[in-house]
Amino acid sequence: MIYVLVAFFDIIVIASIVAAIVFWRRSKKYKDNKQEKKKALYSIVTAIIAFVLFVVAVQQMPDDSSSSSEPTTQQSASTTSSSSSQTTEESKTSSSKSEDTSSHYSQKQVKAINKELVAALKDDQKDATDGNSNYNYANYLVGIKIQPNKTALVYVDGDNFLNLSDDDKQIVGERTSGLIGRAIVTAGVNYSPEENRNGVYMSFYNGPQAIGHSKTFNHTEFKWYKQ
Repeated sequence: MIYVLVAFFDIIVIASIVAAIVFWRRSKKYKDNKQEKKKALYSIVTAIIAFVLFVVAVQQMPDDSSSSSEPTTQQSASTTSSSSSQTTEESKTSSSKSEDTSSHYSQKQVKAINKELVAALKDDQKDATDGNSNYNYANYLVGIKIQPNKTALVYVDGDNFLNLSDDDKQIVGERTSGLIGRAIVTAGVNYSPEENRNGVYMSFYNGPQAIGHSKTFNHTEFKWYKQ
């Protein structure tokens, strides 16, 4: 419909201009005939009005290229934004899961490992009591607790442990590290070769008192505090 109006007003403009010229010439031909001049004036006014309407009609015409490309562009931008957002969320989720599995134990895993630690320490202490000297280290331990951040709290029998030499304390620490590794594996929790090689970072306590800890770059070597 809009195209018909544009064509119509276009014709009216052209016809009005032609009529104005004709009437104006006729008025001159007939010695400034007032009636012809009036017709020429009406034609000019009609041409002006038709031209204005023509312009308005043209402005109302849809821009095919704009209307067809804009939604596509917006859809593309929306799709890109959505894809980017989804990728970001997936990256965050993936990063979060990676952190959970590589840097921390779940509560369920902590519970399972600590249960195995209790049983394993009890077995080693029994072997030591039965005369197997390979398990004598266990007699210096009171308890071990794994933490969600993959470190361990080791509680010792202070009356006996504190009297050991640093070399003997080193042996107790190394054997304790091995016990913790066995408990982790027995609990069905992943224990990588690198973790097995480095050992678990341990903090040693005599009751509430801290008495030493693993070294940063080698968790099977220890720093003992002066008592």
